[in-house]
Amino acid sequence: MWNSGLRIIWFRLNTENGRSFHLHFPIFLNVLLELTDSILDIMTLICAFTPKTSKAGTRISLRAVRELVLMLMALLSTITDDGPYDLVDVAAENVKVSIKIR
Repeated sequence: MWNSGLRIIWFRLNTENGRSFHLHFPIFLNVLLELTDSILDIMTLICAFTPKTSKAGTRISLRAVRELVLMLMALLSTITDDGPYDLVDVAAENVKVSIKIR
């Protein structure tokens, strides 16, 4: 099939508190990888001009966020090779959140 290599991440958020709210957001995994790669490039450029040590009032440094983006890219690149996944499927009281890769 021509679309067998395309992976789609489905973000679903359902809440029911008097009214129903449903959010279904599909995004191609390759597009998400390209976006995180672009964010990583921008953060690398910013890190070149910022000091390595952060101020005492800062909770998380820019370099730590850059490392988190690198880990997210590594995670997403391993997911593209294998079959469908159910990453998150959580229901609590009247809220349901699910993230699936198909």
